[in-house]
Amino acid sequence: MEFVRKHIQQIYKALLLFVAGLLVVACGEPVEKKHQSGGWITVAGERYTLAGSRIGDVAKDDDDMHTYHLSAYTSGITMNGVTTSGRGAIMTFELFCSGDTLSDGIYNFEEMYGASDVCDSASLIVYPKSNTEDTLLYTVTGGYVQISSFDWGKQYDWHMLTQSGDSLVGHYVGAVLKNVHYDADTVGYLSVDTAKYALRRANVVSWGELFTEGSFYYEYYFYTTDMRTTDNGKLFSGLMFVLGVQSESADGPKSGTYAVSHDYENSTVLYGHKKSATFWGSYWVRYANGSSISRANIMKDSIEIDRNGNQYNITFHLKDQTGNAIDGTYNDIISPISFPEADTK
Repeated sequence: MEFVRKHIQQIYKALLLFVAGLLVVACGEPVEKKHQSGGWITVAGERYTLAGSRIGDVAKDDDDMHTYHLSAYTSGITMNGVTTSGRGAIMTFELFCSGDTLSDGIYNFEEMYGASDVCDSASLIVYPKSNTEDTLLYTVTGGYVQISSFDWGKQYDWHMLTQSGDSLVGHYVGAVLKNVHYDADTVGYLSVDTAKYALRRANVVSWGELFTEGSFYYEYYFYTTDMRTTDNGKLFSGLMFVLGVQSESADGPKSGTYAVSHDYENSTVLYGHKKSATFWGSYWVRYANGSSISRANIMKDSIEIDRNGNQYNITFHLKDQTGNAIDGTYNDIISPISFPEADTK
């Protein structure tokens, strides 16, 4: 049971890191006490105290021009990178910037979609505490937001004018969470029966001699390009495909054919099965709204691996427990995630 517990913990860590860079990461180290996050907004005689901020990288074009949604919100609002709920105020800016990092500088309000260093739109929404009160919307028609970065977070200052002529002024300084909301680059495909999915860059976890001496176990995590997660690394939507590969090599599986096996033996793909509430071997899971909605274990057939270091060319020809054909290809780097060897004794 101790072995199972450690395996569950380590798999969870792997899922937290699976997009190692796409995934869902707080910007910088935790804010020190002397740099607590906070700020304020004033408009139409009202003042709202800010508690947090988030940057959503929501789109990019072929010229690497990114669309960012920058939000600052009060303590009554809950945002997890996918959904928003609660009561309070949310200030949102739509900004355009070249590159995968929102650059420091002044973003003037101009309705010029896709122009660099421009704030294309901005608004303040206030959700009253009572359901009987009307939601307030302040739409911006002019002004600017200035962004500065520090090793402990970011600072925003904005001076804007609303559609009704009110001055909308705000300040925020502190930690910022960033989420990526567009699909990753395609490096392979996977079909499950008649459904075809595009694959993003994968990860591999090396567990060492996990089951038997002289046999090294590797778990490969493949994800669809549209995979989304929440801030805590929980898979929210998309498809995950896991391959458990057994090899005599401590440096990763060598090129060759790996047939599905129901035993712990080298040069094979371990079949999917559940033991002591833990899923082992090879399987696929489809997620929607944060929950698993369908899954199946891999039971037979084989894969072909052509490997040179971290560069892989993999061909899948598999069958799951329901008889679905699991076919596809993968051609890209597979990034390793290293954890201490599990204690199976």
